[in-house]
Amino acid sequence: MGYYRRAAELGHPVGMCNLGVSYLEADPPEAKEAVRWFYPAASAGNVRAQYNLGLCLQNGKGIKRNQREAAKWYLRAAEGGNVRAMYNVSLCYCLGEGFTQDHMRAKKWLQLAADCGHKKALYECGLKLCALLNDCEHDSGANKNGYRHYDFRRVSFLHISSIRSARRHVNRRRTVEESMRLQWRK
Repeated sequence: MGYYRRAAELGHPVGMCNLGVSYLEADPPEAKEAVRWFYPAASAGNVRAQYNLGLCLQNGKGIKRNQREAAKWYLRAAEGGNVRAMYNVSLCYCLGEGFTQDHMRAKKWLQLAADCGHKKALYECGLKLCALLNDCEHDSGANKNGYRHYDFRRVSFLHISSIRSARRHVNRRRTVEESMRLQWRK
């Protein structure tokens, strides 16, 4: 923690964020001290600090619980590229916690998180696609060939792209696992 403290005291945002994370992971956690370091790092634009500050504000760790402030910091982190923050922003918009409820924005942020490989976002996009396909059925039974009829014109580009991103994520994971297996064989 000594190097983080020295970097933080010199005003380095990454050092401040890492020091804050160290305080949260300490035994016992010192959440108030962590928040004290997250604020300047988040204000300086450190995306990880913005996300962690949002978590502290949402859960009331080291600071009074404030959903509106948490949502604001999640949004800043999401705009900076933090995938977990993207998912949390989608939840904030969906549930109306911190932001006014807006299902279109929730859908947008959920899709962005899924495109970046966030597992829960991919799962939820898959569930929404399945629900959409069930809604698209013309009849409850199958035709004479055993196939169900779907009106695929109602399946939006958003849902098709979530399938593509899920495939990319699975394929990327496969290639990583295969390369790891090859390394073990050598």
